[in-house]
Amino acid sequence: MHVVIKGLKLYNKKNRMVYGKKRAFKPAEVRGYETDLRDEGNTQWRGAMLEGPVKLVLNITFPDKRRRDVHNYVDVIADVLQDIVYADDSQIHKLEMTKRFGKDWELEIICEAYQEPI
Repeated sequence: MHVVIKGLKLYNKKNRMVYGKKRAFKPAEVRGYETDLRDEGNTQWRGAMLEGPVKLVLNITFPDKRRRDVHNYVDVIADVLQDIVYADDSQIHKLEMTKRFGKDWELEIICEAYQEPI
């Protein structure tokens, strides 16, 4: 799987849930982001779900140089790819991430079967 999504603002795990008086909920903009990301994955994924260990590569481009912890974006992206690319995000055995700066938001996702080194 190789997906490039341009112009879609990314949300990290800290922005994912809002805690109200008696319950936690996802804000509408986060639900919309997850739906857009899921739709793009469904559109671009051209095969059966991967079985066994998976390698996930995330190249994230930010539109400015504000301080961001890139590892906080993994949870949302890994959860959205579940049931599209792999059955469960526990299948991810190798994760590579790159943080870049550019003119606009961009997310490149590469997901493939992973062969454990001997």
